[in-house]
Amino acid sequence: MAMIRKRVGKKKGTDGKVRKTTTWQAVVRRGDHPAQTKTFKTKRESEVWSTSIEDAINKDEYIPSPESVLVMVAKKQKRHS
Repeated sequence: MAMIRKRVGKKKGTDGKVRKTTTWQAVVRRGDHPAQTKTFKTKRESEVWSTSIEDAINKDEYIPSPESVLVMVAKKQKRHS
């Protein structure tokens, strides 16, 4: 199951004023697959993305990015050394 996290921060606008910003981060962790994380402007976008990733993993159609595979391998090596 995916985790959807609300992230509130501050951003300086072009007019010099500091404004509050809200983004939504989706995190999908499944078994032997590397964790996938992506940030969106709306909660709905994050839910749609995480559901599509989970569906692809369930159907064995998901191909992780090379970077995420390298991170996963490095973590496993560190655990076993």
